[in-house]
Amino acid sequence: MNPFSNAKNVFLEKVDSMDYIDLDINIVARNKLEQLIQKVPFQIVLLTGQPGVGKSYLIQQLAKNISAESLHIQLFPFLSLNGFLAQLHLKFLPHIQINKNMTRDEFFKSFSANLPKNELAPTIVIDEVQLYGDRELEVIRMLSDCRVFRFILVTHTLKIKKC
Repeated sequence: MNPFSNAKNVFLEKVDSMDYIDLDINIVARNKLEQLIQKVPFQIVLLTGQPGVGKSYLIQQLAKNISAESLHIQLFPFLSLNGFLAQLHLKFLPHIQINKNMTRDEFFKSFSANLPKNELAPTIVIDEVQLYGDRELEVIRMLSDCRVFRFILVTHTLKIKKC
């Protein structure tokens, strides 16, 4: 047996709610996010923190008190934009048929035509947003500008080096 086969498990990122303690600051942060989602019209909110502080745990806890009809949590990176858009379409517009060759613009048209436009649009939480490129971030911005979705983007705090 290879002596390194077990060592690879150290690098797996896993979120187990049993590994976290709900400290007062966690409860306050979760309550603020819940209030934001349920009562405040926003387009994009950025949630940052050092790796390991509990950002993923915090957003997973939102699902306990926010209705599934108004919240989608994307914990793991999506592999394609169209796959992500199809996933949102199936969740929020399950009664409307889509085809597997729909373009980004066709998804946008379907969202705009079929989702109610109100200040408290469904909220999409995307974890590890630092892994996405400009193309994906531009689609997120466009969806928020259309007011069909609101976004909470979760990322690591980045250290900026001074020159």
